[in-house]
Amino acid sequence: MEASRKVIVVTSTPYDETLWVGGTILNNPAWKVFVICLSRAGDAEIVTKFNEALTFLTAEGTIGSPDNRPDQKPIPQDHIMKAILNLWPEQHIDIVIIPSPRSKSKRHKEIGEAMIALWRAGRISANILRIFASKDASIASSAKPIPGNEIHNTLSESTLDKKRYLAMRIYGYKNTSVEVTNIGNSESFWSFTNPFDAEKWLNLQKNTKPGS
Repeated sequence: MEASRKVIVVTSTPYDETLWVGGTILNNPAWKVFVICLSRAGDAEIVTKFNEALTFLTAEGTIGSPDNRPDQKPIPQDHIMKAILNLWPEQHIDIVIIPSPRSKSKRHKEIGEAMIALWRAGRISANILRIFASKDASIASSAKPIPGNEIHNTLSESTLDKKRYLAMRIYGYKNTSVEVTNIGNSESFWSFTNPFDAEKWLNLQKNTKPGS
């Protein structure tokens, strides 16, 4: 458990906040968490579920509407950056948590790269950047955290039960769905305190197979 921090979680779509970082949020009740979700604003049902999930997590947040369909086409980085900044609170943040640029998900990769570029350019102010770290940062297959990173949080059974409650009772996924079966017993993150180090890491990742 960490001390009181201002934390922003940036996600591609509703439920990512639960799958990737829900346990970490639940285990840090002193955090003041704001979730920026970048799609599905036009879906009233999913927006309601997203807001209910935030209430359960004792978090606040907002939701935007860039394309997140399965056949999604690439979005230019400046468009992603603009979408993020339009939803970004105007304040200094202690910790920002973002999707992985190594992801097999096109949108996760775009958002991760755009966030590092924003931090490197000084357009967002944050002390720490944390990046979802998993074997495959994609909802389509097993999201197993990578051991040995700077941040590796093992989750208690009580916390896992709360994540399953969010998945099944709030979001409405079946217990056999990948959204539920992907819930692992830990959450893992790469962590950076310097945007230049994050940019250097990103450049190295571009020569690494996504999700490996």
